[in-house]
Amino acid sequence: MKHPPPDWLLALFLIAGVFLWQRTTFPLWHIDLFHIQLAALSWHNDKPDKMYVQLDDFETWRTEYYQPEADRLGAWGEANAYFYPPFLAGLLSPFADVHAFTWRNVVFAINVLLLFVFASQIVRLTEAAFNWRGYLWALALVLITYPFARACTLGQIVPLQAALFWEGLLRLRKSRTLSPLLIGSVVALKLFPAGWLCLPALRKQWRVVLYVLVVVLAIYAASVAAMGGEIHLRWWQAIQEFGSTTFTYFTNQSPVGWFSRAVQGHSLMQLHAGPTLGVAIVRLATLTLFVGSLLLLWLRRKQNVPFAIEQGLVITALLLALPVTWEHYFLFALPPLGVAVFQEWKRGNLDSQSLLLFFAAFFFTMKLTHFYGDDPLGKIISGSQCFGLILFWFWLVLQVRSAPHSRAEFSDPAGI
Repeated sequence: MKHPPPDWLLALFLIAGVFLWQRTTFPLWHIDLFHIQLAALSWHNDKPDKMYVQLDDFETWRTEYYQPEADRLGAWGEANAYFYPPFLAGLLSPFADVHAFTWRNVVFAINVLLLFVFASQIVRLTEAAFNWRGYLWALALVLITYPFARACTLGQIVPLQAALFWEGLLRLRKSRTLSPLLIGSVVALKLFPAGWLCLPALRKQWRVVLYVLVVVLAIYAASVAAMGGEIHLRWWQAIQEFGSTTFTYFTNQSPVGWFSRAVQGHSLMQLHAGPTLGVAIVRLATLTLFVGSLLLLWLRRKQNVPFAIEQGLVITALLLALPVTWEHYFLFALPPLGVAVFQEWKRGNLDSQSLLLFFAAFFFTMKLTHFYGDDPLGKIISGSQCFGLILFWFWLVLQVRSAPHSRAEFSDPAGI
């Protein structure tokens, strides 16, 4: 590093981070949390048929079931359907019949702690010696990142899932038990991180794949045994409908969501739209991008690609390939972004590569919803975070392509 960043700049970024985080986070909502509580309450009250709802029955479910329970438990805001696996509701059911603010406050406290966890994970992922100045820079990045603050205000549990997932990745080299347990638990809960398994499979790290799948299968076997097969069938039907729906709402920062607004003209406040040929083409293109990213890593398998770069490439490509990528999903790509910023500062050159990362980080982290709108320009800007993720993916591709050659064949970094 030619010149370490001055402490006054660090202080400025920390102050800006705290200001932006609290400005977005407060007042606290629970719009993305109450549907989990309601599902847990449904199981607790022996009403499993109320846990999942099809889109055609949503309005009836909302008025006849959701709203009365929301009023009783002090919840407010737009209704959301439950899409998590049944076992989450089953595990939380003993705590379901309490005021909604209790759940909100507990999740908020967890998310505040995760601010420091993500900062720690970024520092560990850089593989540099720990120092407090570097840690505070990582914390400033986490504070500035809009998707994290947004997740805090909504009462989202995705930050916890992303942190557990990255803790599993960081322990791949050390732990034969805890790492697969953490990754497998997140995969069982969220499903889409299962796409990450393509990377160890590509590298022939079969034990990693096997151990993670064993954890996933064990969780679902226990869940089916305890809760029955019918409720899992209801969940799977809901997941299939969710995955085939084009969500046009502005918080869907997938290329498909952005395309549906900016090109097909759907309103930013519209919930969803029917399938079209254009959407099918975009979905195919993003899937090709994911496969192409894996192919690039396979072609560069004899090169010394840094751990954070290869993991970041797979995760960003996976997020871009999803038909629905809510803003808080971007937290799965936050640790590699932190490492990228560190590496560019360490390189110390201002050129096209550093400018590319600057713009990627800006659009990835910043809140630009003030500029969203149903006019043509506003609809284009409504995909600002998606644009940042695309730029970051491209930066990662360039890093993989330019990685130095390594004489040794690739060995299993997990050691298992």
